[in-house]
Amino acid sequence: MIRMTPNARKGVTLVIAARNISLWFLSVLLSVGLFSLAFARLFGWSPDALARDFLITMKIALPVAFLFLPIVIKQRDAEEGRAWVIVGCGFVIGPAYLLLRTLIAGGGDPHAFERDEASPFGMVAFLIFAAIVGSLTTILYVTALKLVHRLTTASKQAL
Repeated sequence: MIRMTPNARKGVTLVIAARNISLWFLSVLLSVGLFSLAFARLFGWSPDALARDFLITMKIALPVAFLFLPIVIKQRDAEEGRAWVIVGCGFVIGPAYLLLRTLIAGGGDPHAFERDEASPFGMVAFLIFAAIVGSLTTILYVTALKLVHRLTTASKQAL
């Protein structure tokens, strides 16, 4: 049996980091799927629209998910106020990334999305969509973290 030092118990171990990363990417996948399903239902239900919406949303959400990984790895659980840090960062990072990406791709022009005939929505709508997906992802992630924490705490107390 491996004995952990008191400092190792307080920090993030490799197992906890792997668990958090797995929960994070499952939350991203689930939230993008739910958002795509709702979006396809609202604006034209077809399997092609659902697949298109899923791919477009995943193209934006996956880089943001990788940007969020340091927070996911650093926070070992969602207790003691850490949930608010995770949710707050998750709500902000999606729209911030999308705005930065638009400014870089548009050559510094904030109206780059408005001139695009392929996008029926404006930049504000895309920022709202990014905030919805980010919020849904972090809420699912925090819920999963709290559930895992409670289950592991209960199993340790039962021993």
